[in-house]
Amino acid sequence: MHILYFTQISTFPVIGGEKIRSYGLLKILSDLNYTVTAIIGKSYNIIPIRNVRFIEFDFENIRSSNKYVGYYRMFRKNPEIIKLFNEILADNNIDIAFLDYYFNGQYINYFKEKNIKVIYGTHNAEAKLNIQRPVYSYRNIFSYRIQYFAEWLHERVYFPKADALISVSDKDYLYYCRFIKKNKVFIIPNMLDESIYELPDIKKGNYIIMSANFQAFQNFVGLEWFIKNIWDEELMKQCRLLLVGIGSVEIFEKLKEKYSNLNSIEAIGEVKDVKPYISKAKVSIVPLLNGSGTRLKCIEAMALKTQLISTSKGAEGMIHDGSIIIADTPELFRSKLIDVLNNKIDNTEKAYKIFMNIYSLPPNSNIFKKIVNYVTT
Repeated sequence: MHILYFTQISTFPVIGGEKIRSYGLLKILSDLNYTVTAIIGKSYNIIPIRNVRFIEFDFENIRSSNKYVGYYRMFRKNPEIIKLFNEILADNNIDIAFLDYYFNGQYINYFKEKNIKVIYGTHNAEAKLNIQRPVYSYRNIFSYRIQYFAEWLHERVYFPKADALISVSDKDYLYYCRFIKKNKVFIIPNMLDESIYELPDIKKGNYIIMSANFQAFQNFVGLEWFIKNIWDEELMKQCRLLLVGIGSVEIFEKLKEKYSNLNSIEAIGEVKDVKPYISKAKVSIVPLLNGSGTRLKCIEAMALKTQLISTSKGAEGMIHDGSIIIADTPELFRSKLIDVLNNKIDNTEKAYKIFMNIYSLPPNSNIFKKIVNYVTT
């Protein structure tokens, strides 16, 4: 079976949630012995994957700097992409087109007209996520509502046309089932390649970590909530807080203008490999107040045996059986942090077993195989 995998993100280097998921999905296709032609955004440090041929496409050249034009293009097929599809189909017998991540629904009909089955992959329920953005001005209200409406309309016009749609959590599943036939919607949670998370036993350092893409509004809002309500003198004296990920340095500089209690906080910025930072941390925190889908940062902490403390929203969609400490008030969050720092709580072994049973590649390979069987029979 030959699958055409199409995503507009740069899968490599494998840093950040959407890239980790994209890499995991390609590994699953490889492990299932499918032949894969993968169109991805311009990348570097590409990791060869068995059975997968990569074609890089410069999506930045076809994106508009005007966001309203960008919304219009969510409903229009790009001629350069269609040309690339035509070239691939001229030389290959494609059985399934797997359109993965964000808004590519306008290309579903192209494949359906050629009797090629379409699987559509989502990483978040984007419209549901973006309606949660905090509003700071009337201009924000107008801009965000236009974005929400464009995404909402795209989901409802195109997503039902796919032969199968993949969601990442049970809540996203229920959201899509409002306008897509239930039997066509499946759940493949965010997952990790367990083989690259098999690190030797590492001595824990005396620090807390928040790893995230801080350019995403939900992570900035969550961090600010944590600093404003939880990060106090007692915690400053007991440990450090490391901010690791895209935009962390810039966000930290902005927070310095508003808060004076930033002692013992260090912004690391984007790193080539976040695993050593998480594995050495005493605690990983996910203080989110907004979100959709499931957070790969949660799964990374489980895989690397670092205790995770999260709000309910941060751990939304996760199956964890109490191994993730849930704290929705500043008082409880601070109290649980101190307990973990003082070695009174350690659920890491339990969390690791759940990771292997649910969030590693093998169990999700079985789910994807069922999806393929569904669309081809």
